[in-house]
Amino acid sequence: MNDSTETEPRDAYSYYNRGLMKYGRGDFLGSIADNIKAIELDPNARNAYYANGYTRHYKVKDFGGAISDYSYAIELAHIDTDVQSEAEAYYERGNVRYILEDFIGAIFDYTKVIELAPYDSNLYLSRAHAKKKILDFPGAIADFTKVTELYPKDEEAYKYMGLIKMELHDYDGAIIEFTRIIKIDSTNGRAYYYRGICKMKLIQNVSARLDFVKAKEFGYEADEEAKKYNQ
Repeated sequence: MNDSTETEPRDAYSYYNRGLMKYGRGDFLGSIADNIKAIELDPNARNAYYANGYTRHYKVKDFGGAISDYSYAIELAHIDTDVQSEAEAYYERGNVRYILEDFIGAIFDYTKVIELAPYDSNLYLSRAHAKKKILDFPGAIADFTKVTELYPKDEEAYKYMGLIKMELHDYDGAIIEFTRIIKIDSTNGRAYYYRGICKMKLIQNVSARLDFVKAKEFGYEADEEAKKYNQ
């Protein structure tokens, strides 16, 4: 079905709805065009800004345009005191900034989301990864720790805390983190391998070899990231 002039929408909400339909059909540029028309008719159409930001972000990879759209969505949601919409737009803008390696900007956005919705472990996880990128290891560990407080079985958080502590040569601390993973999943070969590396650094060679045997038993072959520690 094509969109003839007889069926052309007459108001912002109708353009926005047609944009959603086009998105569903995979016509992403058409969806963006309809949302732009919705915004022309109603400059406060924050759902249209957010929808365009999302489409530009995930479908057409127009990251600069996505940041602009998310920013308008944030401003309008704030004016409307719609906390959930504001938090969602901040989070997605943070994700775009992370992709663009603007880690400071990403940390700012994730922090704003945490201020609005402090009980989602994924927010702290995202901010921790951004902090790790700028070598703010204490800040990253603090955020990963918060993740484990909110979700004690988050193996990813323990893994990255262990890796950071290895980078800082805190091998005892790293062993604690990898042991926590093993307590959650006794078949995690990667955790055994890294724990073995830490034990070797501490001259606990017999125990380290047992961990390497376990790692192999559970199918873990050291990747390049892991091998750099085995020097």
